[in-house]
Amino acid sequence: MTEEKQDLIERHADWPLAWYLNSNLRRVAEKWVLRDLRQIFLAEMEQQLAGNEQILDVGSWPGHFGIELAIRLSKVRVIYLEDSGRNRARLQLVASRKGITDRVEIRKGNITSIPVPESGVDMVICNGAFHELPDPRPALAEFCRVVRPGGKVVVTDFKRTHLSERIEKMYIGADAHGPFDAEEMRNLFKHAGLSEIRIRSLKHCILAVGSKR
Repeated sequence: MTEEKQDLIERHADWPLAWYLNSNLRRVAEKWVLRDLRQIFLAEMEQQLAGNEQILDVGSWPGHFGIELAIRLSKVRVIYLEDSGRNRARLQLVASRKGITDRVEIRKGNITSIPVPESGVDMVICNGAFHELPDPRPALAEFCRVVRPGGKVVVTDFKRTHLSERIEKMYIGADAHGPFDAEEMRNLFKHAGLSEIRIRSLKHCILAVGSKR
């Protein structure tokens, strides 16, 4: 959830829409309409990992994927990129509750200026952030900068369908990119210099994986 959406909830907590955005009903509805990508995504990640890597998690609020991988794989280390002070505090609380604060680091930054050195991580995972950007290419270029040669970049986002486009119009700005089709995502990865590209079409979502040369 973006900070703007969370601000909407907190400012208008008595509104029906705000209640829906912050309720379990929303999660049930999304699972029914979009499929539950969480287990599919995690299975994809585990296939790519030996178990001792450092992962950069970008945009996967509220930390489901990176934290879950750190729980499942006891030597995995996770860096979270989060620009919101409120969300950083929440991620720290989640990591503390799960007993993995020694392997979870939360850094302030944004998706096009990541405070990680070149080739500093083994994998970058990004869930549901590209559709909110006007142009995802600078973010993908930054992912390629920070991941090591041979490392993986994994992105999930909305697939362009009639339903997903209607959903996106309800929640994102007019300047946002919106949903993707599979070929567009493949071309983004290809033009970023990634190899061994695999695109999975999952109902109304896309999962893309590429390797840095």
